[in-house]
Formats: sequence, C-alpha cells, structure tokens
Amino acid sequence: MKKIITLIIIGMASFFVFGQIKPTTVTNRVDPVTISPKPTPSVIPQNTKYKILDTKYSLFMPYWTLGPIGSDITIPNIANSDTQTIDSLIYFGIAPTSDGSIQTTDTGYDRVEHFILLTKDHPAKKILTLRLMQDEVTQDILDSNASQNTLAREVSLFAKTNGFSGVMIDLEFKALPTQDTITSISDFTKTISSQLHKQDLMVSFAIYGDTYYRKRPYDVKAVGEAVDELFIMAYDFHKSFGTPGPGFPLSGQLDYGYDMQTMIADFTSFVPAKKITVIFGMYGREWIVDTKNRPLKASQVHTRAQIAKRFFPTCTFTDCVVKQDATSSETKISYTNADKTHVVWFEDEVSVQKKIQYLNQQGISSFSFWGYGYY
Repeated sequence: MKKIITLIIIGMASFFVFGQIKPTTVTNRVDPVTISPKPTPSVIPQNTKYKILDTKYSLFMPYWTLGPIGSDITIPNIANSDTQTIDSLIYFGIAPTSDGSIQTTDTGYDRVEHFILLTKDHPAKKILTLRLMQDEVTQDILDSNASQNTLAREVSLFAKTNGFSGVMIDLEFKALPTQDTITSISDFTKTISSQLHKQDLMVSFAIYGDTYYRKRPYDVKAVGEAVDELFIMAYDFHKSFGTPGPGFPLSGQLDYGYDMQTMIADFTSFVPAKKITVIFGMYGREWIVDTKNRPLKASQVHTRAQIAKRFFPTCTFTDCVVKQDATSSETKISYTNADKTHVVWFEDEVSVQKKIQYLNQQGISSFSFWGYGYY
C-alpha cells in the first residue's frame, strides 16, 4: 500500500511540473527578464492624417541607390503627414576590418564622397553608418580591445573630417545568445559610444525588431543606455525561406507569433520611448509556394517602386488578388503564373501611416525609412 501511495504522489508531482512546460514548437519568443504585461490587441487606427509637432523623420541612403551628382534627392511624403520633413540623412555605410581599421576597399567607403556631394545642399543632419555585418570580422573585433580602440579612433576621425554629426552602429551578428556574446556586444557598444561622445558625435544603434522573439544576443537595456538613440528595424520578420507573411505585422500575435504591439511593449520595458526610432522597410518579398503555402525556393525582394510598377494600378496576372490585411496593416498580393502560386507581402504608405499612428499612442515620435530610392 505504501508503494502505491508513493507512486500516486510521484505521478501527481510529475503532472504538476511537466504540465506547466509549454511545447518548444509553440514559439521561440524570449521575454525580457522583467517584461511588462502583454498588451491587449488594440483596434488599428483609421487611415487619417495626424500632426505631432515633435515628430522626427530620417532616411537611409544606401550607397547602391545614390543618383548622379546634381540630381534631386526626391523624398516623397511617405508618412502622409503635414509636418514630414527629413531631419537626418543616414549614409549606409562603411565597414571595418578585423583589426578595427576602416575597410578602404569596400564600395561603401568609395561612395562616401558621392554621398557628401549629393547631399551638400540638403539641410538635414548627416549620419554615418558603421556596418558590422561580417560575422568573422565582428567576432575578431569583439575579442580585441585594441581593435575596438582602433575602430573608435578611425571612425570618429572619418566622421568629423567628412562632416557627419553622428554615427550609427549596425551590428547584425548571427550568433547564439550566450552570456559571453551578449556581454561582449554590450561592452563593445559602451567602448565605441564613449569614444565617439568625446568627439561630440551622436551615437545610435540599429537593432532587430525581433530581438526578443528570436533570441538575438543583445542586452537591450545595456545597449540602450550606452547610446543616444535606438533604431528598431521593424521589417524582415518573415524570412526568405520561411512561410510568407508581412514584413512586420502591426497586430496579429496569435497569427504570426509576434507583432509590433508586443515588440514595443518589450523594448519600452527597458528603453524610454523618447530614445526609440522605428525603421520601416519600404519594400516587400515575393514567394512561390506549394498547395500548403510552403516556399518552393528563396523569396525575392522587391522595392516599393518595383511592386507599384508590376501590380498597380491594375494587376494583369491570372487570379490576381490585392488586399490590405486588416490585422497586419500590410498589403498581400496573390496570383498565378506558369501554374505556380505567388504570394507578395509589402509595406507601403498606408501601412506606415497606421503603424505610426499606433506608435504615437505609445509615445514614440521618431521614424525612419529604409531606404532612399526604394519608393
């Protein structure tokens, strides 16, 4: 009898412990350590104009989109705001070598002078992007204090010499979120930021919008405290080989696993809203899918301008359906070509307006667009 009672107690304890564990296949989202309660889905704002006096806008200018010297920098009213002016032009950008020196053989370095000449008459502040996108180079720099000091010295000198008022750190690192890696990135950011601040340069940091959801190796609080501004890349949530979906849904956590409303709750738990800038990607992705909506190959990226040319004002493809999704706010296009089903999702002026209106309600009034020439 004692053995039976003991077995019953063990069984009940096992049910209680293991019954609380969620299956790992449900989501790979990681909450902040002290995350605030989950926001309840709100009604997506209607498509109306808004006016907030302290709203700021910036525009990324990738080196591969720069037009000829003397051409106009055409910046459409993407946000549909009475007050939209571009406060900052962000040059993208230069890259380092493993020892911290600026990579002078990189095309981004070669095109800096072109950017300066093209924008010399524009009143906006000029920001220089430091592209840390090669994992091996990034790891070498994270492992070396000497390389970090060299990088800080060379970037600050380059920025000051070429008339930039600030530097954006774009550290896109594909690594496991070990504590050592997280600490290394935080320490690196503090080191670089401290040195640039001594040269009166503003410092910002570009970070993935899905940082919490996909277990990215960043301590948002530490990074946010080290810099003047945190730029959140609110795009590319649905990946090239993944299931088709919006670039970054405004709402729809139950459908997509994550959304912008949850993202803002996550980030503002550790970074003040006034330090946050949200970046909108003015482009979309096109997938070719099977009967179960699974991608048959990697998706293709199309700029907003390319999408407009192919599908508007009339879509001429077979079985073409163009619909703005009420949950995500973004537009979905499906059509058939050569007996293959195609699915396109993209960000446009309408979805940007709705997202900005929601973000305004959360105290965020700084927005950026990726990128120049995409619209």
